[in-house]
Amino acid sequence: MKRKNLWAAATVLTGLALVGVQGGNAAPPPPPPGGMGGHGHFGPHGHMFMPLLQGVDLTPAQHKQIQDIMKSAHHPDEASWKQAESLHQQIEALLFTPGKVDEAKLQDLSRQIDALHTQEEADRLAIAIKIHDVLTPEQLQLAQQNQAKIRSLTEQLDVLTRPPHPPMDHGGE
Repeated sequence: MKRKNLWAAATVLTGLALVGVQGGNAAPPPPPPGGMGGHGHFGPHGHMFMPLLQGVDLTPAQHKQIQDIMKSAHHPDEASWKQAESLHQQIEALLFTPGKVDEAKLQDLSRQIDALHTQEEADRLAIAIKIHDVLTPEQLQLAQQNQAKIRSLTEQLDVLTRPPHPPMDHGGE
């Protein structure tokens, strides 16, 4: 359960970095050097976290600090992605091979995948902590309130869009 909580905290706080929010009081910041390449303010995954800080104003200085944090942050590179893909392919190969599965090899591959995920999680938390330190207590409180509202609305939407239960058979009534 702790791992899920850490991931959730990292995701929420990393979202602080990945959202290019501009409020009514702050002048919109300039795009990053070299343009955005169609990926939003903070890279190709910035769009995933857009709802997290809607309504929170960042000053131009804060926006620049967050931009700098994201630029200097460790991001999984192509080699990491290829390593993870290779590990998954090796697991597939073991599972599709006739005969007894080499469970020791399977566990070793699983540990390697876990190590990659652990590093990614640690990287997200490091980014989240840096971004947390850029924001004011008021901004953090507003972000928390907005996230609670988003969570509540998402839960309500899930209830409203849940498929109907099949009719119950009442024994030929």
